[in-house]
Amino acid sequence: MSDKKNKKIMVGFIASLAVSLVLGFLFGIISRIIQNSIPDMQMFILQVKIIMSYVVPILFLILNLTQAVVGSIYIKISKKQAATWDGEDEEVIEQIEKKLNVPMILTNAMQVLNFVFFSVCICLAETDELSKLMQDIIGNGAIVLFIVSFVIEMVLQKQTVDLEKQLNPEKQGNIFDVKFQEVWVNSCDEAQKLMIYKAGYQAFKVTNYTCMGVWLLALIAQFMFQTGIFPVICIGIIWMVLIMTYSITSYKLEIKK
Repeated sequence: MSDKKNKKIMVGFIASLAVSLVLGFLFGIISRIIQNSIPDMQMFILQVKIIMSYVVPILFLILNLTQAVVGSIYIKISKKQAATWDGEDEEVIEQIEKKLNVPMILTNAMQVLNFVFFSVCICLAETDELSKLMQDIIGNGAIVLFIVSFVIEMVLQKQTVDLEKQLNPEKQGNIFDVKFQEVWVNSCDEAQKLMIYKAGYQAFKVTNYTCMGVWLLALIAQFMFQTGIFPVICIGIIWMVLIMTYSITSYKLEIKK
């Protein structure tokens, strides 16, 4: 790499660092202004919690119903199309596999969202300004819906994997096995493995930047809403696990060469 290009990269890095410092300074000022502009921050937070107490449980229910209905429809369509497949037309099987991506993406996303919504609902159920009946409905309803959502996810994923194995007999793995992903990847061909590895690296890069952004939000919330250092610590743990897992795995693979 030429010296000119190295200098250009260095200038870009320094400029990015300077912009980040300026933005951080501005965010700090803005957070202070917002905090001082709201006379009673605790009252504001309480009002938000009360509104969320009615919105979040309904959204929790709607998203899981959407997951169940949309996922079931795509699996049903895929099964009908697979039943008429002659076993040779590659275009047909590609269309089926594209449809099967929908319930799998849905269940993966909802798995995370359900943990988040469950935690939020449990927190909202402790709002003293709500009636005891409302607190019980939110708390117990969240527990029931969380369990039901887990069952929905497992059923949809099992049906998806079973149909995928039917179309590709070489694929192996049981969705209820703790080593399912490892077994599944080992049964894939080289092209599929390469696709998985590329997707994994892309996820690593995006998550790395996301951790940085969420850390910034947590830092701002620490000043504005007195959230404390716990959110920052949690983000730091996730960030560290991500970086060290990648680094150590790369090191081990390098040794095996």
